[in-house]
Amino acid sequence: MNPGNSAPMVAWLASDAALHVTGQVFRAVGSTITHYAPWTLGEGIDTSGGPAKWSPADIGPALNASVFHSRHPGLQMGRARAR
Repeated sequence: MNPGNSAPMVAWLASDAALHVTGQVFRAVGSTITHYAPWTLGEGIDTSGGPAKWSPADIGPALNASVFHSRHPGLQMGRARAR
């Protein structure tokens, strides 16, 4: 859990030598650097009624119900809670 173990990896990723590296996940622990691969697709959701665009307001509830199996509304910034 020492940040000094991952700092060299972060420095390399931020350098011009890593311009070709995008959208990748690495694990840097001690003397080992591991590349997480391959990515696999998990659960997905589709709009109801065919190939329609998602409304931003509908994405959260749909993902929460189908993918995360929760009804949590997420953080409600700037709203006072009713008591």
